[in-house]
Amino acid sequence: MKALRWVGVAALMYTVSAFGEQWVGTTQVESAGKVSLDKDRFERRGNAVTAYIQILFDKPTRMPFMEKVYDRSEQLYFFQCKDKQMVLNSYVLKNGDEVVHTQNSMTLDGKPLQQAVPEKGLEAAAFKLACGYKPKP
Repeated sequence: MKALRWVGVAALMYTVSAFGEQWVGTTQVESAGKVSLDKDRFERRGNAVTAYIQILFDKPTRMPFMEKVYDRSEQLYFFQCKDKQMVLNSYVLKNGDEVVHTQNSMTLDGKPLQQAVPEKGLEAAAFKLACGYKPKP
């Protein structure tokens, strides 16, 4: 049943992804960067939240084994706020407006990887921001 709920949230994500970007709710994560969410691609269904999160890193970072540098990441998360669970569906690494790398996050069998939200760090900040966000009508 939970897997079906995640599939429903994933389908919903595709219906809201056609809008623009308006990053709001910025919060600073110590020694990492600023975390914001895109209010135009935000959806809440009961306890489930679909959120595009942007991380602006404090300094540009070089990808291991590659000569690519990125300064921000845009990530699509599915959160279960009550259960403190999450799925990182995909992410895009950018340097300015240039896309450096994209990745879908799935297990080897092609299913989303559901996991507990960590207590600290960027994902904890993204969870708090998304689950606490109340869009204005």
